[in-house]
Amino acid sequence: MPKQEAPLDYLKRWIPGAAAPLVLEYLNHYQVHLTITRERKSVLGDYRHATREQNHRISVNGNLNSWSFSDHADP
Repeated sequence: MPKQEAPLDYLKRWIPGAAAPLVLEYLNHYQVHLTITRERKSVLGDYRHATREQNHRISVNGNLNSWSFSDHADP
């Protein structure tokens, strides 16, 4: 199945309420390509640094809840 591009507002499904506008602004400002993937057993997500040809790339499993997705830790 080919990958589909979704509007950034779609990410609010995984990002806790008040954090969503900040995260979306960050992704736009730093030109981060974020991919929500199917569940992977070996990793929860990964990061690849920017190169001359590609922007920063982050992939995160789509089966994570919003707290796992954002790696929120209680103080």
